[in-house]
Amino acid sequence: MGLEISEEIKQVLGSKDFKEWREKLKGTEPSGHSSSQFKISDKEIEIISEKVIIQITKKLINQEPISEELNNYLKKLEPKTIVLKQKEFSTAVRITGIVLLSLLTWYWIFFFFIVHDFEPLVYTTYITLILISLTLINKFESVLLNSITCISVYGFIMVSIWLATIVKDVGTLIGGPILHGVMAGVQLFIILHRKIALSKRYLFLGFLFYLIFLNSIDQIARLIAETNTEDIFPEIFTSIFSFYVLGITCIFIYLYKKKYGILFP
Repeated sequence: MGLEISEEIKQVLGSKDFKEWREKLKGTEPSGHSSSQFKISDKEIEIISEKVIIQITKKLINQEPISEELNNYLKKLEPKTIVLKQKEFSTAVRITGIVLLSLLTWYWIFFFFIVHDFEPLVYTTYITLILISLTLINKFESVLLNSITCISVYGFIMVSIWLATIVKDVGTLIGGPILHGVMAGVQLFIILHRKIALSKRYLFLGFLFYLIFLNSIDQIARLIAETNTEDIFPEIFTSIFSFYVLGITCIFIYLYKKKYGILFP
C-alpha cells in the first residue's frame, strides 16, 4: 500500500493544477532568491499536504478494489438472494434462528460437559436443527444452507408420523411428532417457496452428506428402534429405502426449482 500511495503522490505533484498552484506561490517569493532557494512556510506545507491527501483520497475512492475479483468468486461460490423484504418479518426469523442456535448450544454443553453423553449430539435431528437455525439466521438467503437443509424433508415427515403412533406423554409429544413435524414444515417452506433459491451442486452435496451421515455417524438401526418399526421394516430395507428417497427428493427439488428459475449452478 505504501508503494501505491507514493505513486499517487507523484501523480498529484506532477499534475497541471498543482504546478499552476505552485507557480502562484513562486510569484510571492522575495526578489533575489532563486527558485532552488525558495522556502515554504509551515502553513503552506500544511496546505500542500491537505491538497495531496484530498487528491489521493479521490483517486482511491474511484479505484476498483483489489479484492473485487475475490468477491466475485465468493459470490459465485456462495450466492445469496434477498427473500424476506419485510423488515419486521425478516428480523423475527433471524431472532428465531439465534434463539434456536442458543438452545442447541446449551444442549451441546449439557450433554458434552455435564452428563458426558455424546450420542445425542450426533443424531440426525440435532444436526438438522443446527442447519435450520443457521438458515433462519441467514433469513433463507444462503443458497448453500438452503440446499443442504431441505434434502431430508421426506424422512422427517415419515418420522413425525411414526412417532405420533407411540406418544406416551407430553414430553414425547413435543419432542417427537411436533418437533419433527415443525422441522419438516420449515424444509417444505424452503422447497416450495418460489423465491428461495437453491444450487445444483449443493443439493448433490446435501444428498451425499445425509447419505454418509445416516450410514456412519448416526445409525439406521437407531431410527428404526426409535420409531418402533423394527418388526415392519428390516434395517437393510430402511437403508435402501433411505437412499432412494433422498435421491428422488433431490430430483424433485431440482426440477421444481428449475421450473421457477431459482436454481443456481
